[in-house]
Amino acid sequence: MWTSFFLACLLFGVILYVPGILVLGPFFRSNGMGLFPVLAAAPIVTLFPLAVLSELFGYMGIPMNAWVVVLFAVCLCFAGLLVGSRRAGRSALTTEKVKKDISVVVAYVAIGCVVAGVIYVKSMDGPASIFPEFDNASHLALVRVFADSGKWSSLQSSPYLPSELGILTSAGSTGFYPSLWHACCAFLVDFLSVSVPVAINAVNAVAVSVVFPLSLLGFMSSFASDRRVLFAGAITSSCFIAFPWHLMVYGPVYPNLFGDIVLPAVMMLFVMLASFEIEAGEKRGLLLLFLAGSFALALMHPNTIFAAMAILAPLFASRCSKFISDRFAHGKAAIRVAVGLLCFAIVALVWLFCFHLPAFAVQVNYHWTPETDLLGAVQNALTLKLVTWSPSQPLLSVLVLVGLLSVVAKRRSRWLLVSYAITLIMFVVVDCAPSESLIRHLFTGFWYNDIPRIASVFVMVLIPIAAFGLVTFADGLAAGVCSLFGRVGWRIPSDRLSAIGCCFFGLLILSPFQLFSGWGPTPVRLMIDRYVESYSFDKVGYYTHDERDFVNECLELVGDDAIVYNCPFDGSCFSYGEVGLRTAIRTLWGTGAESELSTMKVLREGLDEVSYNVDVQSAVKATGIEYVLMLDQGNEAMDESITPWGYHEDQWVGFNSIDDDTPGFTLVLRNGDMALYKIDSQYL
Repeated sequence: MWTSFFLACLLFGVILYVPGILVLGPFFRSNGMGLFPVLAAAPIVTLFPLAVLSELFGYMGIPMNAWVVVLFAVCLCFAGLLVGSRRAGRSALTTEKVKKDISVVVAYVAIGCVVAGVIYVKSMDGPASIFPEFDNASHLALVRVFADSGKWSSLQSSPYLPSELGILTSAGSTGFYPSLWHACCAFLVDFLSVSVPVAINAVNAVAVSVVFPLSLLGFMSSFASDRRVLFAGAITSSCFIAFPWHLMVYGPVYPNLFGDIVLPAVMMLFVMLASFEIEAGEKRGLLLLFLAGSFALALMHPNTIFAAMAILAPLFASRCSKFISDRFAHGKAAIRVAVGLLCFAIVALVWLFCFHLPAFAVQVNYHWTPETDLLGAVQNALTLKLVTWSPSQPLLSVLVLVGLLSVVAKRRSRWLLVSYAITLIMFVVVDCAPSESLIRHLFTGFWYNDIPRIASVFVMVLIPIAAFGLVTFADGLAAGVCSLFGRVGWRIPSDRLSAIGCCFFGLLILSPFQLFSGWGPTPVRLMIDRYVESYSFDKVGYYTHDERDFVNECLELVGDDAIVYNCPFDGSCFSYGEVGLRTAIRTLWGTGAESELSTMKVLREGLDEVSYNVDVQSAVKATGIEYVLMLDQGNEAMDESITPWGYHEDQWVGFNSIDDDTPGFTLVLRNGDMALYKIDSQYL
């Protein structure tokens, strides 16, 4: 199975990068922009058509499949080769520069792969491991529906097949959910016939180990010209616990994670558009690519657009104020201030307009309890204790402080200081503001007022600042050491010593080992332990290896067409998405809600009365249910392994009352507290 996993990783990487490199390479190469923006923006060339085709095919009612993606990718490759042949010889890049660029790219990908391998891949108990938490029930089911139905549309997404709408769930339950990440997973399931969990793990592994480092490299190269800072970014990109590592074991919010990973590439394009060093004619292509990337981001997760607004607003204000003030001979300073404030006002008005849109009403009004008070929130932000269960990262916080001082002297990057202030305020607000307060909803509502998601936005600014700090700190130490040894006649190259210092600090920050006795476990060690616990079935408890095996046995007996009634809170909510067992209830939300079908409520409360209750018999026939699956039969079993999200025993009286002696049910399979019953044929 590991072979299938690595094959899926390879295929996803090829589909993401080869078309984009061939299409964008000639454009960026002929304009002397280097390798970094090509590799950063390459995934957009695949993701944008995938997003458009998914919506177009869904609108027309035509099933989408992997071969459509492959054929379109092949067409893009041929188009790129054709354009490349016509632009042959127009490259403005020297061989020496290309070689230097490649060395930086190798550093980013190598560090990303090693850290992702240690923290993520090695922590799984197999390539088909799943994270059995709340959101993943929906993610698994949605990927399965995409693969089974060919409907990959974000506008019509549902964890139920089209034929099940109005039967197992309300007919109007489809709606918008950002599903481009799910489409990527469905592509691998459809093309390679791998399981849904293997596809999910492959997409996530490529995203955190390759896509994020290269996306970030492109973003940093758009405002940092010092190659040493770019090398340092290869280290700092993996050092922050809050992102991307924590976001993979929180929720899990995979679509949001994927959007945040691609976000730096889209921000890179904006920075390039705002640059005065790029000719206007060259910006047309950049603008088209930026719009395509923004559209793709919206279908990964809309809050990534607002993250870009928060981070890039200072750059927008800075460039506009300079552009306009340069047209005047007098009063330039006052004009720059006025235009800058006007630009911030424009961004604020757009933000307020979206805040009041009905489409975002549920999102911005979501309630989360704050973790601490104002002083504690400021302390958490400054010491980088951005994850509740993780200790602070003091060495990294020192690098950020040094980086802030370093950025002050760098004109091209100075806007990062304001971006830092904005995202720091956002984190402080979400960490301490009362859950009902307007300021919390206004500043952080687009992220569900959720601390880990805001921390991810904060980290997006911290990574380049820490890279500046790492170089400055290492240079200072190297200069001191060289001066010390110079007094005794020893000459040591300071640049090499600085590079060694950067690597040393990176190892200190990323070390999973306790360096000194008496110190607690390192943040990376705690992160690894968190992954091991999260991706281990038996450690999580509500969906164990035994239950998985039992579900597979049930699938062999009933087939993939029979509908099986279940209580999702015993872990069976993962069964459809993971192996394809057609459970009636596939998510952990909706029980007792107004949108719940009356037939499903009747079954939930009175299924044990099927032998004599006419209403229950009608509900069974209306829903097409043939079997009943129980993974934690009995009150004692339920107490030990039931999920903690939303289960109320009084809502499941009819289901929980079923046992081997209940009339109307025949035991088909049993293993301990796990049982599969068939409803007697006369009631079907």
